[in-house]
Amino acid sequence: MKKKGQLALDLPPNFFPFIKPGEPDWHSRYKKFNMPGEYHNGGIWPFIVGFYITALVAAKKYQLAEEKLLVLTEVVKSSNTKLNKKLKFGFNEWLKAQNGKPKGQNWQTWSAALYLYAAKCVEERTTIWVSKKHFKISRDEFTIILKNIRMSNREFIASLEFSMIQS
Repeated sequence: MKKKGQLALDLPPNFFPFIKPGEPDWHSRYKKFNMPGEYHNGGIWPFIVGFYITALVAAKKYQLAEEKLLVLTEVVKSSNTKLNKKLKFGFNEWLKAQNGKPKGQNWQTWSAALYLYAAKCVEERTTIWVSKKHFKISRDEFTIILKNIRMSNREFIASLEFSMIQS
């Protein structure tokens, strides 16, 4: 896919091969948001990449998991920070497959959660929820993330604090 210019980043798209105009599964409504390499038609979704990285860890493909986490970290650093120009990162909904540009809404809870989970799995070299270890982040790290999540997601994040952060 990279050789054909269909994939800019070394991360898996959510769906491939892409559905193209004229193919039996193509619908005219796809012209607006689902062109090949976009949104549900092959866009790169950071939360799906987080699951992919944890699957690599579970398969004991630690080096590859680390490589993919580094690429995902660069995505997080380049994400859209319109909400707060002082920030040096963000958690966009999806990325355009052909150029890797952040798309959709920023500060997506699932993108943030799966990034943190994938990072911890790579660090621990285990899929921590499956192995019943507890996920820990510092109060300061949690506060930074919480402050930047949209208000509608704060209650959800706060409820996760009790299950994810153990003293």
